[in-house]
Amino acid sequence: MTAGQRVLLTGAGGHVGTGTLPFLREHFDLTRTDLHASDGIAELDLLDFPAVREAVTGMDAVVHMAIASRRAMDHLEPHVANDVEMQVNMMGTQHVFEAARQAGVKRVVYFSSMTVMLGIPEYERFERDALRRPNGLYACTKLFGEYLGEIYAKRSGLSVICLRLGQPVGLPGYEHDSALVLELAEHGLLTDMVDVAEGIRCALTAPGVSFKLVSLASASSNGRVDLSAAAEIGYRPSKRFTPQGMIDNPPQEISA
Repeated sequence: MTAGQRVLLTGAGGHVGTGTLPFLREHFDLTRTDLHASDGIAELDLLDFPAVREAVTGMDAVVHMAIASRRAMDHLEPHVANDVEMQVNMMGTQHVFEAARQAGVKRVVYFSSMTVMLGIPEYERFERDALRRPNGLYACTKLFGEYLGEIYAKRSGLSVICLRLGQPVGLPGYEHDSALVLELAEHGLLTDMVDVAEGIRCALTAPGVSFKLVSLASASSNGRVDLSAAAEIGYRPSKRFTPQGMIDNPPQEISA
């Protein structure tokens, strides 16, 4: 993969897809999709496999960030919301991987989550080779996607990079220097949207990767997240979060 290639984004209408768009469209020829069409975004139901297969045709890569949004399911009974979450996050993800395989796509960048490591007992530090420890149903669906991506990489030769996203900053409720963000800085999982976009760029352009799990976070004062796997695909965080606020262009050391 090189810059300028054709990339399909699923879930492009979400906060992360919207927040990373200005950066990504400078580097890639993007086709954006979401469950509901909007300005510049085509409608795509991930549970409709023929539609997914058509959407990925002609693409060099897919960035799969679509999920069943809990915010959009507040009106549903909990068990119904759980069913929808499992269908979209698991069956929809299988459709993306299989469609990519059939269409000869070179790489899939799968958006996982650091929630796959936040279960009990809680890790003091998130090492790259630590056992997966999901903290709930959503995390289990993300874990399914990681294992599925590994299977497709090993059996079909599809190149797969799974980005375990920390807590994005810059979203509603997670504004820079808000009280909540400053409170969460000590957890070491905050990820500025600029760093999210850079992680995607690196995942799309890193050469010679068959399958890789990558924790994606900004730098933090406690260095709680092992970013060595991210460094191997060229990622260096441009932001550092401290209890006092965010720092631009932190030192570029990556501790293993």
